[in-house]
Amino acid sequence: WRHTFLMYAARLLEERLWTTTQERLAAEQEQALIEEEEKAARELAAREETKRLAKERKRERQRARKLEETTLARQKEEAALREASEERRREEERDKARRESAARAAAAAEEERLDRERKQAELRRQKELRKKQQQQELEARRAKEAADKQQQQQQQQ
Repeated sequence: WRHTFLMYAARLLEERLWTTTQERLAAEQEQALIEEEEKAARELAAREETKRLAKERKRERQRARKLEETTLARQKEEAALREASEERRREEERDKARRESAARAAAAAEEERLDRERKQAELRRQKELRKKQQQQELEARRAKEAADKQQQQQQQQ
């Protein structure tokens, strides 16, 4: 009887051990599957995150490029405006210099004209003085000649 009981107990223990081993193996396989699925999910998430980050970096590069293009365009426009403003200023300075030069030339021409008129007036005055002086000298000579003639006639009488 004892032998049968021991055999039965050994058989139960063996079955329980086999069942426990099978359950443990099944649990390990299930755990391995879960870990594999989790790993696959993590890899998929990592790939998705990598794609998302790549897209975000691309958008950032596009934004930066557009900002740079906008900045360059604005700088070019500002440079063109400064150049146009500088050109206008230079043109205004040239116009002002031309006007001042023309005004100086006109003033010089007017001064020359006045100077010529003064010289001509002085020449006319000197000419008139010489003419008067010659006239006076002529009149004095005639008067002297007349006086000489009269004195000769008185001496002859």
